[in-house]
Amino acid sequence: MYRYAWVNGVEIRAEGDTCTVNYLSMELWNEEKQERTYKNAWITDKTITRENVKELVEWGRARWKIENEHNNVLKHRGYNLEHNFGHWEKLCLERVQ
Repeated sequence: MYRYAWVNGVEIRAEGDTCTVNYLSMELWNEEKQERTYKNAWITDKTITRENVKELVEWGRARWKIENEHNNVLKHRGYNLEHNFGHWEKLCLERVQ
């Protein structure tokens, strides 16, 4: 069973000037075992309604799948991609100087 929860117009930070976003979460429950088997959450600028919540979840899950598979290829198929922790900034500074 799918469980959806959402709220529109949430401030993205607690203090200072901030923008508002719409928050959506989805849980997949195993009825037999009475346990959650999947949970994820997204933010969007799209207004979330009862009519579009399932479609927005499908979009969010599809985007995650594409990004996850893409990064997995770059990391494990000879591209040796790892976390760079800001090395790009150092490279840009060296080129400018």
